[in-house]
Amino acid sequence: MALREFRGRFFKRLGFRIPRVNKSVWLHAPSVGEALAVRSFVEEFRRVFPGYEIVLTTFTSGGRQVAKQVAADHHLALPFDLYPSVAATVRNLKPALVLLVEGDYWPNLLFVLARRGVPVGVVNGRFTARSLGGYRRARWLFGPLFRNLKFVCAAEEEYRGRYEAMGVDEGNVAVTGNLKYDNYETAARPDVAALIAEALGNPRRDDVLVAASTHAGEEEMVSDVYLRLREERENLKLFVAPRYPARAGEVAALLARKGIDAARRTQLPAGGPADAVVLDTLGELGGLYPLGAVAIIGGSFVPRGGQNMMEAAYHGCVTLWGPHVENFPLETARLAGRGGVRVRDEAELMKALKDIYANAQVRGVLGDEAAAVAREMMGASKRSIAVIRRYLEGSQS
Repeated sequence: MALREFRGRFFKRLGFRIPRVNKSVWLHAPSVGEALAVRSFVEEFRRVFPGYEIVLTTFTSGGRQVAKQVAADHHLALPFDLYPSVAATVRNLKPALVLLVEGDYWPNLLFVLARRGVPVGVVNGRFTARSLGGYRRARWLFGPLFRNLKFVCAAEEEYRGRYEAMGVDEGNVAVTGNLKYDNYETAARPDVAALIAEALGNPRRDDVLVAASTHAGEEEMVSDVYLRLREERENLKLFVAPRYPARAGEVAALLARKGIDAARRTQLPAGGPADAVVLDTLGELGGLYPLGAVAIIGGSFVPRGGQNMMEAAYHGCVTLWGPHVENFPLETARLAGRGGVRVRDEAELMKALKDIYANAQVRGVLGDEAAAVAREMMGASKRSIAVIRRYLEGSQS
């Protein structure tokens, strides 16, 4: 079966066996984060423009897995960036518009779309300073591609100038916000949450500590902190979600070595109540934050730039992160002091958690403040579709 699926994807990426579509909007979400980001956007787009079939392409295997959660009409792998492959794919899909999620600029794809007069825009646009340096070094190739973009819906204000620096007309760049925030209302997974809660002995929310999107090196710190907290809070449970689910076995083994009885999510239901559950699936974390009242955000205690803390905040978690949050300056600036706490190291993390757990009333107020901040940042889907409307309005038949 795996070989058959591989062959099918391979031929489709060459431009063969592509479904024939009368009128489509094509979204390209290269990987896991981008595919998850567009879930609510796609639902809102379909409500506003019901006359289009929605095609979603992805590039990575992880992206293909989570793309199934997006209510698109067709889920495909991105064609190889070869002129014949791209031309055949475009010919069959007949897109009225192509939307690049966050940005993934393939020269032959964009060249073919430009030749056929298909407008291309960016939604949830992100553009780091490092990326700008790389594109500038290859300006001879990427400059014309950026100039051909009809519009950019940027996730944050700081990205506007970088798109303009690469040739996008300043009137075509709008800051519409981050699409990811709009998914939080629909991300709840009460069925999975109930399964995990049962494995932990059905603790109160205040008695579950969440460690979210952790990287190698962080789980050891989290386990040590958890064990010390449990000396004073004997009912405390731990829910760990590694950033890469393939590491779940390694994380469970680490917890076991520390004397923490851990179960893996895919092995539930298990025997008697465990001390911890390790998440080993993709795309479920966002709906599981209601398990705990406090969340430690991974990727921030090792130099990885941090992981998104806003989803934990939306669900009312008091949210803590370490010193490495370069990828989330807006989120940390808004959350700091309003339900979010920045710490420098394990010692500060331990002190902050003790203070948070010492007062249930303060903990509740902080969680409410965090949720309010997250709700203030929602609405990017509607704002983005308002920009897109000028390219599609009146073209439906």
